[in-house]
Amino acid sequence: MLLLGTSGWVYRHWMGIFYPLQMPSEQQLPFYAKHFSTVEINFSFYRLPERSTFEHWRLQTPQDFIFAVKGSRYLTHMKKLKQPEEPLARLMERASGLQEKLGPILFQFPHTWHLNLDRLQPFLDLLQHYPQQRYTLEFRHSSWLIPEVYHRLEQAGVALCLPVSPTVPLDLCLTAPWTYVRMHQGQWGTG
Repeated sequence: MLLLGTSGWVYRHWMGIFYPLQMPSEQQLPFYAKHFSTVEINFSFYRLPERSTFEHWRLQTPQDFIFAVKGSRYLTHMKKLKQPEEPLARLMERASGLQEKLGPILFQFPHTWHLNLDRLQPFLDLLQHYPQQRYTLEFRHSSWLIPEVYHRLEQAGVALCLPVSPTVPLDLCLTAPWTYVRMHQGQWGTG
């Protein structure tokens, strides 16, 4: 099954192009969900919404709609997976407001952070506390793209995110029975 969507749905420059002009913001997600089967919640990378917000989004979309949730930069960029228990538990508690519409959770790592297996493995182990959830990791530094990391992801059932961008390293390695592809740079790759 292929799910196609975008990273976020609230963009002013979409007015008159995708959304009808003057469409109120509270009508944008239901409109979006008529045209796409999924969306990546990018907002959660910058500020984790309350559970009630996730619940509201769930109610605004069709039964078969899926939300991917981008994990907080607090965990990936600031703490760099150090002491991940509390931030992950908070993310899971709030995102669970999506219920059956909760799809994969994406963790994107900074392009300046080099390979650190001592932090990766405990994080992968911690993800196993939420066995019903799917995860994907996007490594933006090429030092992570090695067989040892792929093996650990595969053992944990975590998908390697496949970024399509002129500035992010890509390795077409599958580590789970599903994958997550991200097209970066706005209009890059369109023709």
